[in-house]
Amino acid sequence: MFISVKCDGDGFITDFKTTDKDGYTKAFLPDRWINDFMKYSGKFRYDDSQLLNPGNLPATTITDLESSVSDLQTTSKQTTAAETTLATGQTSLSTQLSQVQQAVTTLAIQQATATTDTKTTTE
Repeated sequence: MFISVKCDGDGFITDFKTTDKDGYTKAFLPDRWINDFMKYSGKFRYDDSQLLNPGNLPATTITDLESSVSDLQTTSKQTTAAETTLATGQTSLSTQLSQVQQAVTTLAIQQATATTDTKTTTE
């Protein structure tokens, strides 16, 4: 398969197109490299005549992908549980704050009433 590549000063691929484009260089991409190239195009180089595979790309298998998805699901469940716990705590805190405000208001009213009663009896 032929692709069009754009490279930096060291020959590393910075962009590619599957069709010819002005300012890009036409290069041959072997079929067996397509998956790696799509994932790690910035690791490949072009040396003025051919595309070079770095040869040290990480191997990914279906098992690796399943494990990654499973890990993401576990993390998502843990995050949801933590957010639920936090929301419950915030609701409880809000209720307690309302109770404290109510108690302070009641005390203020009682104090104001006591002060008024004291002034009335002394006059």
